[in-house]
Amino acid sequence: MRPACVLAVALGPDTGDNHNHNHNNQPRETDMRTLTIHQHVVNASVQGQLPALLRSRPGVGKTAFLQMLARSLGLRYQLISSKDPTFVGGMPHVTHIDRPEGPVPVVRRTPAEEFLKANWAWEDDKEATLFVLEEIANIPASIRDQYLMLVQSHVAGNLSLYPEACHFVGAFNPPESAPRYHSFSEAEATRWLWTEWDTAGERQAWRDGMTSGWPDVVVPVLPPEWKHDLGVGAALVARFDEKCPNAGHSGYKWSQEAKMMVPISRDGLMDKPTGNDRTLDMAARAWAVSEHYPISDNKRTALRAMMFKGILGEGLGTEFLTFVEVADQLPMPREILADVAGHTFPSHDRPDLQYLESHGVFAYMASRLRATRDTADLKADWEASFWYLKKVHEAGCEELALAGCRNFLRKDLVIPLAPPAGTLGVVGPLLKALKNFGA
Repeated sequence: MRPACVLAVALGPDTGDNHNHNHNNQPRETDMRTLTIHQHVVNASVQGQLPALLRSRPGVGKTAFLQMLARSLGLRYQLISSKDPTFVGGMPHVTHIDRPEGPVPVVRRTPAEEFLKANWAWEDDKEATLFVLEEIANIPASIRDQYLMLVQSHVAGNLSLYPEACHFVGAFNPPESAPRYHSFSEAEATRWLWTEWDTAGERQAWRDGMTSGWPDVVVPVLPPEWKHDLGVGAALVARFDEKCPNAGHSGYKWSQEAKMMVPISRDGLMDKPTGNDRTLDMAARAWAVSEHYPISDNKRTALRAMMFKGILGEGLGTEFLTFVEVADQLPMPREILADVAGHTFPSHDRPDLQYLESHGVFAYMASRLRATRDTADLKADWEASFWYLKKVHEAGCEELALAGCRNFLRKDLVIPLAPPAGTLGVVGPLLKALKNFGA
């Protein structure tokens, strides 16, 4: 059962007044409207820290929506203009470093005050910032690497921003509406989740607001548990990459006719997303976000389709969505671990489901180990994961069981408890073999 947590906020001019509430301070259902599917995509992307790129003609309500979203999620709102070349890269100035041979001049870049304030807000109040990069397609090519550093590495000038304190949305107009339009390089295009904005749903919402006033908007809130499934998403993507060779190769694209990745020629510039290792990693995060995003199941499919296509491109994104729908036949890892004894492992005629399920369970447990060191909280899942590993091994899937042991022996994980005694007959030799081979 997915949690259904929402916020209700006013969309439209922020007047400070809100008369659409009942005596319990809860918005009446008749006074609310839900987000359009494109707005759901942006909302999910922001909360999942996936940089979203909005493409639309001017004046369709992007800025008003993003201001509302920041307000509803408790984020600071910071607009970044593409017109000032020193805003992101910083103002250069020369300092000197003392060396034995004498002072050596060094160019430093002082970041804009807005970035300093973002760090201070996080340090003082754990208040994150929504950075909106305006007219990103109009940025001169000579300074685009500075914007890439900001979005990818959270670096502005000489300042490193707190990654958890930064949420990025880019916006740009199509070439016919942007006289200084520059095509995106592959490095730029693959940093974003692309989404079109000028659709019938957004336009109708704007018309309704202009004629009838701006109602409260239901804004779903992503529960914190979504991060526990990042490892499950990574396991899905790894299996997809194995099933679909060259999915992570930027020199290939998905061919619907051939049902495979085929080589393409590219001049280095593009105006759409594509598959490579970076976007596959983003797709893993998008899966975890979409799995926990509180939305109806029929809308979840549309949400996933737009997120996957916006990251991987139309063809490869559709293929990954189909792959995920197969994986959806399986129970969630936490459900399996809650009743390992009653769980039926997939049969040998479905090795794909055996792989997906086992890797998902082991990746989920690894994520739990990274997220907490509270042994009382981990104890039940920790012991259940070894009983599950024993079940996998007894089903004749020794290679999958070995893969599970590798998850538990990872050097970046602290092992809080010993395996249950009843599992040592199977698990012990596997762990010993891996240690002997240095795995």
